[in-house]
Amino acid sequence: MLKQKTLKDSFSLSGKGLHTGLDLTVTFNPAPDNHGYKIQRIDVEGQPTIDAVADNVTETTRGTVLSKNGVKVSTVEHGMAALYALGIDNCLIQVNGPEFPILDGSAQYYAQEIERVGDERGTVGRPYGERHVVHVIQLEAHRHPRQHPLRHEVVHHEPQDHEYDQQFHQYPAASSQTGPYQL
Repeated sequence: MLKQKTLKDSFSLSGKGLHTGLDLTVTFNPAPDNHGYKIQRIDVEGQPTIDAVADNVTETTRGTVLSKNGVKVSTVEHGMAALYALGIDNCLIQVNGPEFPILDGSAQYYAQEIERVGDERGTVGRPYGERHVVHVIQLEAHRHPRQHPLRHEVVHHEPQDHEYDQQFHQYPAASSQTGPYQL
């Protein structure tokens, strides 16, 4: 079983808030096993912490808003995506305002900093098992899904126009999304 991972060191990113225009700094810190992702508002009295879990999502219009006991933090999605994509399981995130800085509007700077500081394994296994990466490969002759020997799911598919409809029934704050795409 793979062990949980955290950052080897802290890093900070600074910039303007997309919705507030405030000068903001967000700092990503190593955290112990089973900590998960937690966001601490260091600008609020008592420095409250919000667990970055779906149950705390209260709004998704123009950004993801997490709330707990009247304290909110928004525009967290790019930082969260970078942590997850790079396999970080535990992180304490401190922010000095009501939102993360927007930076360039992507997860690029978060990912670069996570890679720069590196990660380290804890001593406890991941409770949710291993993550699977899904690759979509475009080939003309094959249309049948196959399991790749390296535990990656590979789907062979001819190019087609599609439309997706994504529903978030468990989380009323998350709106449904639709749109075209081509495989």
